[in-house]
Amino acid sequence: MIVHRFMSAEEYRRLVNGQLLVNESKHKGFRSESRGFCFTTDDPKEAIRYLSGNVDTAYCVTMDIPESMLHKSKALYRDWQNDDVMSYTSLPTNANDVPTVEKTEYCLTRYSVAKVRIIATTTEFNNIPGIKMTQQLMQVLGYRRAK
Repeated sequence: MIVHRFMSAEEYRRLVNGQLLVNESKHKGFRSESRGFCFTTDDPKEAIRYLSGNVDTAYCVTMDIPESMLHKSKALYRDWQNDDVMSYTSLPTNANDVPTVEKTEYCLTRYSVAKVRIIATTTEFNNIPGIKMTQQLMQVLGYRRAK
């Protein structure tokens, strides 16, 4: 299955150096049933619209991963098409204040170049604010995670 993953420079370095990448994180607290590393089948130029601020944008890697390795899941992301930021009278401080869209994603907890094939790599999106900047902004704004 052809999928795309936005990742940090460190994850990319480890991937291309042949290391086994392991991530057991459960993303349930972030309005997702996903676990581990998440991938999308959406075109990266479309996906970055709802993933920006949620992922590290240093690299976007397109890979061919055997479907048997992937777990299909759902997650809620900001619905950029229905989020009219100009209509806000104040900044939203809770995730429930922002329109969302449900997206299908594919996850796994372990992978390496021994099991996946890298098709393409780009740094085209590395100037888009990523997760680290979002975390800093959320802290400054006093953002509360939705229950």
